[in-house]
Amino acid sequence: MSGPDRGTRASDAEREAVVVRLHAAVGEGRLTADEAGDRMAAVYAARYREELAAPVADLPGTGAAASGPPSWEALWALLLWRARVVLDGPQAAQPGARQERVVAVLAGLAVLWTVLWVLLGAVVA
Repeated sequence: MSGPDRGTRASDAEREAVVVRLHAAVGEGRLTADEAGDRMAAVYAARYREELAAPVADLPGTGAAASGPPSWEALWALLLWRARVVLDGPQAAQPGARQERVVAVLAGLAVLWTVLWVLLGAVVA
C-alpha cells in the first residue's frame, strides 16, 4: 500500500448492510433512485470500512428496515445490482423496473424450460 494505513478492509456483509440502508432511504423518500444508485456504486467500490460511512452520513440512524432481514423484493434488487456491478464495474447504473421485469421473465422461462425437459425425459424413459 503506497499511502498511510487506511484501516480495516470492508467485508461484503458490511457493504450489503449499507446498501440495505440506502434501499430503505429510497423507500422512505429520503433519496431518489438515481442518488441511491450513485451511492451504491461508491459502496460496492469501497475497500475500507471508513469509506462506507460517507454514502449514509446524511441519513438518520439505521432505520427499522436496515435492522431486519431484507424483503424478497430487496434481495432481488440486490442480486440484480450485484450482477450489474460485477459485469459493468462500479460505475454501473442501477437497474430499472423494466430491466427487473425482463430478468424475472427470463428466469421464469428458464425454470419452465427446465421443467419441460425433465418431464419429457421422464415420459421417454
